[in-house]
Amino acid sequence: TGAGSGIGRSFALELAKRGGDVICADIDLSSTQETVDLIQSMTSTSAYAVHCDVGLKESVHALVEQAEQLLGHPVTLLINNAGVGLGGKFDEVSLEDWQWCMHVNLWGVIHGCHYFVPKFKQQGFGTIINVASAAGYTAAPEMTAYNVTKSSVLALSETLASELHAYNIAVNVLCPT
Repeated sequence: TGAGSGIGRSFALELAKRGGDVICADIDLSSTQETVDLIQSMTSTSAYAVHCDVGLKESVHALVEQAEQLLGHPVTLLINNAGVGLGGKFDEVSLEDWQWCMHVNLWGVIHGCHYFVPKFKQQGFGTIINVASAAGYTAAPEMTAYNVTKSSVLALSETLASELHAYNIAVNVLCPT
């Protein structure tokens, strides 16, 4: 959902309530702007709406640069939240649907981590929250592509948590049901 709705919007609102400046990114800029408008109506923190297709590395790379420019200070927290649902029997899900699901759910997280980790290392700290799903470890039937992407996000997060601990970078994974 990115920051335009759902869990992503909830994250953005809560961070703003706690005094954080927030970059709200989503593929749907109008819903992202609604999130920013909500933040601005309830807090005095800075909030910005930015278009981003997390499945495209160029889009995420541009987001990294925009975020620092808009905020006027380094980013300290990355939340990789964009996600799409996909159900169906394995042999009935098209390869195009598989690619779409992987594009958002897995590559989006990889791209976010790939471009923000070097920045966090350079500044000596940072926090990453990757949103996976309970589907990543329960493997419900007729959700193969979704399950695969979410279990991959879980594995990526656990690996990065171990690798990045020495750099004062915390990596957490959220697995909502």
